[in-house]
Formats: sequence, C-alpha cells, structure tokens
Amino acid sequence: KCNVTDNLHSSLCLIRQIVIAIIFGILAVLSLLYKLRNIYSTLSISVTLTDGVQTVFDYCQYMVDLYFVYQYGRHVCYQYLKQYTAIDAIMGPSRYCAAIKQRMAKLTAFFITVWLVSSVGDYAAWVMSYKWTVPLSFSLTYVYVLIKILTTIDLTLQVIHIQCRLRTVGDIAQAYYTNAEAIHVDHTSSMDDTVQCKNWFYSDNCKSGSDVHITNMMPKSNLQMKWLSRCYLLITEQCQYVNRMFGIRILLNSLSLFIDMVRFTNLIVRLIIGKQNNPNNSNYFPVVSTLMRLFMCVAILVSLVDHCEKTYRQQDRVISIIDHLFIYKNPDAELREAMTELRALMQSRPIQFHLANFFSLNYSLLISTASVVSTYTIILLQSMN
Repeated sequence: KCNVTDNLHSSLCLIRQIVIAIIFGILAVLSLLYKLRNIYSTLSISVTLTDGVQTVFDYCQYMVDLYFVYQYGRHVCYQYLKQYTAIDAIMGPSRYCAAIKQRMAKLTAFFITVWLVSSVGDYAAWVMSYKWTVPLSFSLTYVYVLIKILTTIDLTLQVIHIQCRLRTVGDIAQAYYTNAEAIHVDHTSSMDDTVQCKNWFYSDNCKSGSDVHITNMMPKSNLQMKWLSRCYLLITEQCQYVNRMFGIRILLNSLSLFIDMVRFTNLIVRLIIGKQNNPNNSNYFPVVSTLMRLFMCVAILVSLVDHCEKTYRQQDRVISIIDHLFIYKNPDAELREAMTELRALMQSRPIQFHLANFFSLNYSLLISTASVVSTYTIILLQSMN
C-alpha cells in the first residue's frame, strides 16, 4: 500500500512538473516572439543579444532545476535526513538550531525584500517609459530571478548545516584540549598557551571544559573518540551529496547571474551616456532600478560564497586546535591516536563545495566573476562604435 501511494505521489509530482514546464515554455516563446516583432528592432544589438540569450538560458536552467528536484525527490531527501539525524544525535549540535533558524529567516527576508523592491521598482520605471505592454513582456525574468534566489537559499541552508556540524566537531576537540594534561616546562612565561589565553579558536558557546560535556556527546574512550572521525566522514558524504544535488544547478545559476550582471551593467552604461533611447528622455529611474537588480545579483553570489568560506574556516579551526593539542598539551595515547586520525582525514578529504567540478565556491570565484563581467561589458560597449 505504501509503495502504491509513493508511486502515485511520484506520478502526480511528475505530471505537475511537466505542466509547469509547458506553461513556462509557452510564456517564454510568446515573450520572445513579441520582443522579436516589436521591441528588439528599437534596441541596440548588444542589449538585444544579451536579453535573447538570457531568455533561452533561464528556461533551460529551469528545466534542469525540475529534473534535479524530481531526481532527488521526497524518498531520497527522507533517506538523506534520516541518515544525518544519527550524526546529530551523537554530536548534539542542537544548540545551533535556533541560530540556524534565525540566520535563515533573516537571509530569506532580506532576499525576498530586495527582490520585491527591485522587481516592482524596475517594472514601474519601465512602465513610465514604455507603458505596460513592453515591460510585461520582460516580466518573466522576475520569476526566474526568484527561482534563483530560492535555489541559492536552499543550498545555503545545507551549507550552514555542514558548517554547524563542523563547529560541533571543533567544540568537542576543544573540550578534549581543555581537559588534557598540560606540558609542564620551566621558564615558559613567554610561551603561554595562546588557545587557553585568547579566544582565537574557541566558539562563543565553549570557552572552558565545563561548557562542553564530553560525557554527554562523546564518551572519552578509544572507541568513542573514533566517532569524531566517523562523524567527519559522514559530513564529507553530506558535502558530496550536496555537490551532486546542487552542483550543476548552481553552475547554471551562476552563469545566469553572470549574464544578468553583464546585461545590467551594459544597460546602465548605455542609459547614462545616452546611447539607449528612452521615449520620455528620462533615464534616472531605469538606471536606479537596474542598479538595484545588479546589486541583487551580486548579493546572491556573495552571500553563497561567504557561507561556504565560513564553513571552510570551521575546518581550519579544528586542525588548529589539534595542532595546539599536540604542542601545548600532553594527551594520552588514545586521544593522540584519535586526533591524529581526525587531522589526517580532514587534510586528505577537506570539505569543498564546487560547481559540478568546474569551479569551487570560494572568494577566488568572486574575483574571477568581477573580472569576466568587466571584460565582457567592455566588449559589448565597444559595439557602440
């Protein structure tokens, strides 16, 4: 009976996705035909080219989103969540749940607000110049931008979960460090324990051994201490799952944002220097609204990369604590073996978020994106001559 119900639910979801894809396809075709007949002839070739490419690319990206949503459906997500309930039960990162909810609520509210303000403002600015029919033919892009935002927020949530689990591993390693026996050496006043004296690697929730109860989360025995490595191995598998589920989608998402940024920058420059005609001869509102949309694209990419980088820093924190444990403390053989194993595993299998193995989500990606956007914008602007 359960299998029949699941199969029926899967069939209904597939039919619903096909219907939505057909509706979006019809709207995209009608929008593109209207632009070809009535709008593109009045625009510059660079604006026409970038908008046409963006229209086709957005629909293809949406189809890829539907495919991955169907492939990683309810059953796969249930198994995924069920598996990592066990790791949370062992490590006990429940103290971070409230922080995760608060952070995601703020992030979602921020992006939805920016999307609403930029979309309504942009539509109103172009209605003032071209009435309502021309802006309406471009309004499908607002929906696609919302889909990109929701996809990015979904990935950000997974990244934050991995970040908090790594932070919990660091808290446990820190608790072991605090409770370990210190090395007693004469005349060491100039070599104080920097971890003990300064809050470089400590989290706010864990500044002393009493703040983290190892007996409740990770009993101190040779077998149980190895659970740190096992938990980290599960975290790496979670990262692999996230990369498989979101890799191609975020790659296409990033390329779409890249096209948007080139298109918006090109349009802003043309409006400012007067190379793009405006029926009302007033480019102020279109420039401001397009700047808002450009800011939104940049914010989406920067937010995602920043959360990934914060996750990498949690991994660096664990390795730093282990290094200080070996230098400033005198751990017993069991603790030394467990921590050596954990450090070796972290160094051989680091957490890394990537775009289908093409690019890694790090700060270097932002620099590369800025460089490429500038280059392509200059190339498009040269077509004015």
